[in-house]
Amino acid sequence: MEFTHFISDSPIIFFIHGGYWQEEIIGRNNSSFVSEVFYKKGIKSFIIGYELCPTVQLDDIIQQTEKALRVCLEYAKNKKSSGIYLMGHSAGAHLVVHFFSRFREIVGDEDVQLFKAAFLIGGVYDLSPLLLTSYNKALKLTTDSAKKFSPMEQVITKSDVEFFVIVGENDSPAFISQSEEFDKKLKLQDVTSKLVILKNIDHFNIVEKLTEEEFPLTELILKIVMKNE
Repeated sequence: MEFTHFISDSPIIFFIHGGYWQEEIIGRNNSSFVSEVFYKKGIKSFIIGYELCPTVQLDDIIQQTEKALRVCLEYAKNKKSSGIYLMGHSAGAHLVVHFFSRFREIVGDEDVQLFKAAFLIGGVYDLSPLLLTSYNKALKLTTDSAKKFSPMEQVITKSDVEFFVIVGENDSPAFISQSEEFDKKLKLQDVTSKLVILKNIDHFNIVEKLTEEEFPLTELILKIVMKNE
């Protein structure tokens, strides 16, 4: 999972790719490009992979990413990292948020302070609209499971983690609406959150352009990471 080799206390970005939990073309091996600029800035990157539906169920994917998070946490503690920054795109943003439905149980009370921020990029926060789509052929969601796995239905663990709910101006109305509603939900639960809508950006180039140091999202991530150094 590790792509960079810097001094022990370097910050870590933990990234989960998207693909509606089922797209083989979007995977860990095709997502390493997001680490390029961070590498130049001395930031370590963990690019996380997981098995896909319908080979496994969504609950299995959640467990796999939780296990990966624990591995990253142990690495960070051993290396005395200055902090872990969570980042996910689309379905990956959903998986990042899902950590916070039981965050202290996953990472332990004593290690919560190692996590500094969560960057949720073009995320899926309500799974119920997927029930009547072709995506559900692989996901096999029911009304109950869609509700169970939807961050909009979950209580988010209180912590000092800053949330950034990010979406492209040219993304679909559904993605924009879900981002706006989830940002409101976080604030209602007294969670620190900022909604970021990027102009002239869509669902895909929002991550593709992370290879550009001058891209506003890249600049935002670097600013947040560097302010904690």
